[in-house]
Amino acid sequence: MYTVEDPGRLMRRDPLVATFRVRGPDPKEAFTFILVNVHVDPERSAGELDALAEVYRAVRNNGLGEDDVILLGNLGADSRRLGSLGRLPSIATALSKVPTTTHGTKMYDNILFNRDATTEFTGRAGVVDLLQEFGLTMQQALEVSDHLPIWAEFSIYEGGQPGRMAAPGSTGVR
Repeated sequence: MYTVEDPGRLMRRDPLVATFRVRGPDPKEAFTFILVNVHVDPERSAGELDALAEVYRAVRNNGLGEDDVILLGNLGADSRRLGSLGRLPSIATALSKVPTTTHGTKMYDNILFNRDATTEFTGRAGVVDLLQEFGLTMQQALEVSDHLPIWAEFSIYEGGQPGRMAAPGSTGVR
């Protein structure tokens, strides 16, 4: 686990990076991935989203040979306004046109990955409506957060099916 260094202070909060392997399947078949957790400053979102494109590339090319890099968090923008980050080759968003704020008015949070490399994504994703799910009032939900939890489903097997093994140096964003 590490934070991405930002000597130029292009981002207010440094992205947090961690590597994971799913428990359960044989380690040679288990889905492995890198998560990049981000929180974009809404007042600087355009510049920070452009900087996150470089962060994504740097994590992809960090020498570990992991092809599944999943960037997630508060992007401060909807899926159509991601700047350079949204223009990376084969980049996909798990969510589209769905509010992620507790008030249900804006889409700020998302999960991004390379659609060619991360074949483990099942296509299922969503937002947990705290008000409906737990019968909370708006005030109670806002005490938890002004953002709703988001989720995406991935296969526990590398390549999305049992019997496949992770191959270092797979194709993806360069």
